[in-house]
Amino acid sequence: RAHLAILPGARTHCAIPITHEGRVLGFVGIASLEAGRVTDDSKRLLYALASQAGLAVDQIRLNEQAKVMAITDGLTGLYNHRYFHERLAAEYERARRFGHPLSLIMIDVDHFKLFNDRHGHLAGDALLEGLGALLRDNVRRIDMAARYGGEEFSVMLVETGRDEAMAFAERLRAAVEVGHLAQSVSADARITISIGVAGSPSGTDSSEGLIATADRALYRAKAEGRNRVCTAEPEPGNRQRAT
Repeated sequence: RAHLAILPGARTHCAIPITHEGRVLGFVGIASLEAGRVTDDSKRLLYALASQAGLAVDQIRLNEQAKVMAITDGLTGLYNHRYFHERLAAEYERARRFGHPLSLIMIDVDHFKLFNDRHGHLAGDALLEGLGALLRDNVRRIDMAARYGGEEFSVMLVETGRDEAMAFAERLRAAVEVGHLAQSVSADARITISIGVAGSPSGTDSSEGLIATADRALYRAKAEGRNRVCTAEPEPGNRQRAT
């Protein structure tokens, strides 16, 4: 029926499918309201055009794959460090311009080297993949999760104040502590994470300052015993969990 789309009421027509990886993407064809015969030269031309169109689609697909690979982490499928920095800088400026809240959390897998030594690097990779999936499943579409490097991850929470970010981070920490990741890695593995939280406005004047604040918060969480959520400075009445 492709000729009907080319020219309704056509009496002479020829349509060749444009295919890619076994799927028909469309048609290229000619049609006429007059009765007649499509010449062999016209058919050869259509086949050539369809072939070129299929190659063009394949090239577009490869280009899109290259773009995705350039901004994502190969193991976890999350965004990579470089792209996260770009997005965070842009979102920080937007939040500052319009006076909207923005929070950043930094996550580190506790004693990851020891875990690798005990369970092997394949299990370590599976752990990181599992944590990446946990983040991906729990962030909103407007937020952004990334593998920051090694066993460290980061999450940008748009339109989110520090208190909300703390609550979100605590839910992540608790999910890992009760065995969410261990189920798919190793039955006898005890996996915990430490999390640092920073929110704007936080006395910083750049996205780099926000990262530095979140890093200090993460360092504090690790220094105070790990498996906890911390801000850069102690808060009155803080009951963050210790191990």
